[in-house]
Amino acid sequence: MQLAEAHSLSANSVQEAPVIALRPKRERFAQLYAAHGNATRAYREAFDCAPDIRPGTIKQRAYELVHEPAVAERVRQLLALAAEGTTISAKARMVRLQDIVEADPGELVRVVADPCAKCYPADDALAQAPREDCASCRGDGVSRLVITPTDQLSASARRLLKGIKRSSTGEIELRLHDQLTAADMLNRMQGSYAPDRSVALTARVDMNFTSMTREQQLAFLDSIRPAR
Repeated sequence: MQLAEAHSLSANSVQEAPVIALRPKRERFAQLYAAHGNATRAYREAFDCAPDIRPGTIKQRAYELVHEPAVAERVRQLLALAAEGTTISAKARMVRLQDIVEADPGELVRVVADPCAKCYPADDALAQAPREDCASCRGDGVSRLVITPTDQLSASARRLLKGIKRSSTGEIELRLHDQLTAADMLNRMQGSYAPDRSVALTARVDMNFTSMTREQQLAFLDSIRPAR
């Protein structure tokens, strides 16, 4: 049995087919062979071969075992299950990347403008926005950063947040995933980029130009000109 054939088996067929029941050592052999694809090594590990057994004997036994119908079918099942897990994992990574790409960084941190000290009287606690006619700040106020509490973030914003670090001075630093890099990875996983099909050709032509007329030279050069 070729491993490439086992990989071609769909995951759905494994779910529908009953699990092949093998004796413990044969099941162990099938699992090991599905894991690394080396029948001789799988036989040694599963059957705990004695050191005095000839390598050729182990190789022959492994070859015969891997071609037993029940063992071969069990290996196919294990490989297909592994392929199914890889597919699910890839889909999960694509969902995560999509969340990062679509996340709004402004949901994590935003800049707000508070009134400056001269916008309103000190006892005016209801004042919220800077006064446009303030002689001191001219309506710009005093800017400050506001970090959104993590329990208030959406799922995509949580994906975008890579980590949080507090410095020795008490400042909080937000680390975000690179959205452009995430978009590039997602496009590659989705196959959005067309493969580069350009081909470079080098040709060597033995030609004695000195024996040719000018018209013959021009005609020859025109004949080897790349087509557009």
